[in-house]
Amino acid sequence: MTTTTAPPVLDIRQLGACAERKAYVLSAFDALAHGESLIVVNDHLPRGLRAHFEEQRAGLFSWRTLEEGPYTFRVQIERV
Repeated sequence: MTTTTAPPVLDIRQLGACAERKAYVLSAFDALAHGESLIVVNDHLPRGLRAHFEEQRAGLFSWRTLEEGPYTFRVQIERV
């Protein structure tokens, strides 16, 4: 019997500056094992976060948009 665990959800809407949000998500991502993922919830499409991932973790992640607003945006980031 296979058990699947739902990916952790990081709601970053209440965090402060963008730098704080990026550091929080990168830290959580770095704790993932290969094939695991997390879901980020934000109040806007996190384009800056994606660009940061492309700079800092190029080739180590996949990115999938799950929900595109207008008030809630969710993306799934998987460690590949």
